[in-house]
Amino acid sequence: MNRESHEIPRPPKRRPLDELAPVLDPALRDMPEWPGEPIESGPNPVQVERTDPFSRLLAGAQDRAGSDERVREHLAGHRHAFLGASLLDAKEARHTAVVLVYDYERNTALEITLAGEGEEFEVVGVEDVHYQPPPSDEEIQRATELARSDERVAGHLSDDLESTAILVSDVEQGDRHHGFRRIEIGFGRPDERLPRVRALVDLSEERVLGVGGDEGGRS
Repeated sequence: MNRESHEIPRPPKRRPLDELAPVLDPALRDMPEWPGEPIESGPNPVQVERTDPFSRLLAGAQDRAGSDERVREHLAGHRHAFLGASLLDAKEARHTAVVLVYDYERNTALEITLAGEGEEFEVVGVEDVHYQPPPSDEEIQRATELARSDERVAGHLSDDLESTAILVSDVEQGDRHHGFRRIEIGFGRPDERLPRVRALVDLSEERVLGVGGDEGGRS
């Protein structure tokens, strides 16, 4: 029996879908050239005014939480920070809100639940929670100040370095940073992917635990 071999042609390559190139300003130094079609015109900035219709309501909830006797008993005069407030429910005039406070001496977040009508709130629950909420703007500012003031960091800073922040407190029992309010502050150029200097800041102890750089490691 004669057997003839036949070559099956490869299927044609499908043309990739056109995608707009990412807009990075300033552009990263090591970004490869965009393989797609170039954009003929540059990005068109749009001015957007951010408004928060609930800002006054949330501010009232936080003030009410801070004046509640149960909240004061939980905090017991400890150094603490209000991290923010959010609405759980806002049906007509009835509102439910949650206020988060962090107790730096117990390394515990406090969750305060409030309910009310209009702009009047009453505290209906106060509870310790075992997770690390996202850092507030004030916490990031404080951690950045502590990092900048550390002599191991100050010697590497320059005017062209900008700071970034990331919460590194782990959520699993037994992890290195579990149960501590720790933020890593990085200082780097806006056109580079990685920071040039990194500082691990413990907000509970208000000190810099370690400093790392391009060469790796901590001091």
